[in-house]
Amino acid sequence: GSSGINAEYGKHCRHQYMLAFKELCLSRGDKELFQTIEKWTVPEFPVRGDQLIKELGLPKGPLISKYFYLAKTKWKENHYTMSREEVLEYLKSEYEKAS
Repeated sequence: GSSGINAEYGKHCRHQYMLAFKELCLSRGDKELFQTIEKWTVPEFPVRGDQLIKELGLPKGPLISKYFYLAKTKWKENHYTMSREEVLEYLKSEYEKAS
């Protein structure tokens, strides 16, 4: 489906961005930063939209986008370290507050 194409395109864009950043580091002579980037892996968000429907009982529609955005924002604020369970617990509490 189109989600597979979008995922592949996203990976391609991240790869191109990383290559450009590595080039910048090397052109500036920053080998230490370059080596750090070489070892770094892009974190993957631990929750999918379908899991929000299943785990939280959210109805299909605009609420999914709202809570997906809330979750990603919280995940970023926590330096991409929140587990799937932590993200879902956060969303459950946010959804209960709004209900």
